[in-house]
Amino acid sequence: MKKYKNIYYILSILTTIAVVIWDGTIYIFMHKVGYSYGQINLFLSIFWIITFFTEIPSGYIADHVGYLRTLSISGFIRALGLIILALSSKSLFVLVLSGIFTALGDSLQSGTLTSWISNRAKSENDMDSLNHIYSTLGIITSPLNMLVGFLGANILANISLNLPIIMGAVLFIISGLLSLFLIKYDKSNKDVQRPKFDIINDFKTIKQNDFNALKLIIIFVPVIMISVAPLDQWQLFFQHGKKIMTGYIVVLMGIMGMLASYVYRRLINKIKSEWKIFIVSTVMMALTIIATSLFKQYYLISLVIFLINVLFGSLEGTAQSVYFQKAINNETTRATVVSIYNAVEAGVTVIVLGLNGYLADRYGLGMAWIVLAILGLIFFVAILVLNRKLLINKKHKNKIKKR
Repeated sequence: MKKYKNIYYILSILTTIAVVIWDGTIYIFMHKVGYSYGQINLFLSIFWIITFFTEIPSGYIADHVGYLRTLSISGFIRALGLIILALSSKSLFVLVLSGIFTALGDSLQSGTLTSWISNRAKSENDMDSLNHIYSTLGIITSPLNMLVGFLGANILANISLNLPIIMGAVLFIISGLLSLFLIKYDKSNKDVQRPKFDIINDFKTIKQNDFNALKLIIIFVPVIMISVAPLDQWQLFFQHGKKIMTGYIVVLMGIMGMLASYVYRRLINKIKSEWKIFIVSTVMMALTIIATSLFKQYYLISLVIFLINVLFGSLEGTAQSVYFQKAINNETTRATVVSIYNAVEAGVTVIVLGLNGYLADRYGLGMAWIVLAILGLIFFVAILVLNRKLLINKKHKNKIKKR
């Protein structure tokens, strides 16, 4: 298992820093090139629409042709999308083309590595190690993300705003080449055979074996409503002046990520419940986003509250990933199940971004965040209550049948 862990850490680190290096400045870059807020939202919408249609096919492909092979293809496609954007002047055609390639590459990558390591853990009868693996990755990547994010935003971006994007493309190419070199480890587990392409039977199998995992996707939807806008727009919310200073915030966010990994380990060892961590963290995410927006005129207070939001967001993300992976029973369709969630996430994100754009244009980013956080929190509580009632009714019916 140690060998698989190391491969997972290396590839995860590469794909993560390939995003982090430009993540703090890409929207600033597009705005400076001349794209309007509406056109930037168009880029985001294209990204999520393409993701919606490609996620499930991408997961299905990964399950059938191999996870590391799929990851390799993803790296090259994402690099192409970034290069097109970075080296071209303002053009809607370029914007659309970059959005398509970026989304396709992201779909091929999302959930692929986690599915690979989860299958390795299950084959080794060591699913409980996922908590340790995910939290360890957070501890490793957080300081790297701080360093790389600061380098991209405060150094490279001040030399040229397209330089972080170009460097991200280079890192994706390196990730693709390394994944290509490691493809042999897709076949290292002989007890996990690649299924033949049979879409109808495969989805029947998913419905039969992983129905509980599919139900979890509905519970995860409100989290998307709460988190997706701040996740994309924080740099516009906190950036002031001509000089790019978001690198400092990237560093602070990295520190909160490290703290979250430490806190998660302590919590999971104490209460041993990813579900409880998920619920509390989701509620706190909504409340801290609302508070961040309400204190916008007090920059430092708002920033501190936002960083607390990042802490709870990291806790929620880790708890959700582990709980969801444990809920998936069938190894041969794991990436497909994950991609079903990613497709739902993409579809909901398109709707949320549309609503966010409408509200932000009329009332500002802060008010848009508040409205979506409140709606997300209401839906989250309602779904939890409904889910609990369904479980109670089901138990009651089972008791009656036994009598």
